Amino acid sequence: MTRKSKCNRSEKCWSSKSLAGRWQHEFFFILIKYCGRWPAYIFSCFVVFFYVLFVPEVHKRSSFYIAKRFPKASKCARWYHTWRLCQNLAFSLIDKAAVGIRGTQEFSYSRNGIEKLQELQEQGNGLILLTVHVGPWQAMLGPLDELNTPVHLMVYRDSGDVDLQYFDFNHCKNIKLVHAEDTMGSVIAMTAALRKNEIISIMGDRIVPPTSYTASVDFLGGKALFPTSVYKFAKGTQSPVALLVTRKVGISHMELSVAHVLTVPKATGNDFTPFAQEIAYALEKYVQETPYQFYNFFDLWRTTNE
Repeated sequence: MTRKSKCNRSEKCWSSKSLAGRWQHEFFFILIKYCGRWPAYIFSCFVVFFYVLFVPEVHKRSSFYIAKRFPKASKCARWYHTWRLCQNLAFSLIDKAAVGIRGTQEFSYSRNGIEKLQELQEQGNGLILLTVHVGPWQAMLGPLDELNTPVHLMVYRDSGDVDLQYFDFNHCKNIKLVHAEDTMGSVIAMTAALRKNEIISIMGDRIVPPTSYTASVDFLGGKALFPTSVYKFAKGTQSPVALLVTRKVGISHMELSVAHVLTVPKATGNDFTPFAQEIAYALEKYVQETPYQFYNFFDLWRTTNE
């Protein structure tokens, strides 16, 4: 059943605060700006190895997903999986900064989902993009400029965020940021955008304010808590929901695709669990195929405990 989460402003279920300090991020920003991605990639390998070897918090944050994705892995194998996951995350953060600092020309892109998004948006009820923490999701939002309609991106900025100043989507002419901290304002802005047949983008795999409604669904062999407020939007506006996923292939190529599309009928009651389950299954398929590009470092499964 859909229910209100116990997560709130005073006691969040997760934190986006980086384990690295601001000066460490600034070092990489300078390195990328003046030397490019390659030196940053190489240096990150030493940094990640150090953190995986000597910082227990790295293993704690990674263990929730690693234990579910690789349940039969030995202790040594889990160490390897943690290192692979964290190294890919480091590369992803470098790529995000590189796009913000040096521009989108740093990469080549496959935009397989753009035509599908255009088709859905042309239905006239607006479009809800459900993004998840997989692949280079922020660096891949640039191609959404091709949609030629405003994309209202809901963001939640934690006080511990230290890597945002170089990637505020300034290179994306049609992306408008909506700050989730303003609960009522963000809801009004998103609803108004859909009424104007525009596009909104909301994270679909993490519970942050103002998202308070959740559903317990099957994900990687356990019951996980997924947000459901997006489906209330979809029901009220009759906007289609498209799950957008990205993945990095090789060193300089990124792919964007639509993994799943759903609609929420007006006759639907207040239980949005079936829709959250559809998204969870689609996300599970992604992580089975691309296990080291899932960057949700908190316990999705423990949050279902009473």
